[in-house]
Amino acid sequence: MANMPDSAAGSFKVEALCTISNAYATCHPQINGDRLIINFPSELVVLDKDEVKSIDLYDSRRREFIRFFKKTGDIDFAISFLEGKETRTGFIRFKNNRSARKFYNRLVEYNPALFKSSINIEVY
Repeated sequence: MANMPDSAAGSFKVEALCTISNAYATCHPQINGDRLIINFPSELVVLDKDEVKSIDLYDSRRREFIRFFKKTGDIDFAISFLEGKETRTGFIRFKNNRSARKFYNRLVEYNPALFKSSINIEVY
């Protein structure tokens, strides 16, 4: 696995599960200034704002009676980016909604043009 740059003032780094090929593995995506850095299991990807083509959110949360009708489940971030002339997509899944919400909010700050509408990620 590639070494991750140390977090510095103004950067955001959190633990998640990531994949760019087949299997999910632990990773630490971070936003550092104008760069999105994701250490996928098979490679380190460092993206400037103009290299990110799109970010789609896949929400598998559902309301459950056992949790008093609060939503449970995952939110996956699908990040498509340009590599040469090819578009590639990697996926990030956070271990809890608090981390997902923080990452989402930082992504909106990083490049608000990537999101057509906002979502509310509940923390419970």
